[in-house]
Amino acid sequence: MKLCLPLEKNNLDSLLSVRFKEARYFLFIEDNYSRSKIIVAPRKKERLPFLVTSNETEAIITGNIDPEHFDFFKASGIKIYAGVFGITGREAIRRFKNGELEEIIDVPGAAKGRML
Repeated sequence: MKLCLPLEKNNLDSLLSVRFKEARYFLFIEDNYSRSKIIVAPRKKERLPFLVTSNETEAIITGNIDPEHFDFFKASGIKIYAGVFGITGREAIRRFKNGELEEIIDVPGAAKGRML
């Protein structure tokens, strides 16, 4: 499964960013570590959805995610694992592989099927 992790620094041992849209870097990685790349976050945050979907992301592991991004990614079929704080990208992937992270189904303020 291809994962996206927002990071504070440009390596796997960096802490996850507290807020998805404020990340400095984005790690795209296969959960078996077979392929990975780190991309500098775009200056224009409205480009984040394109960045994530164009990298064939299947799941996002993050601290917080805003309702607009949540709605877009859920509609795109991307699973979201939020509420993950104070750990490195490597530890987040380990927890994901061990089934220790819970998929987020809804966030307060999300459109819930309404047009934005």
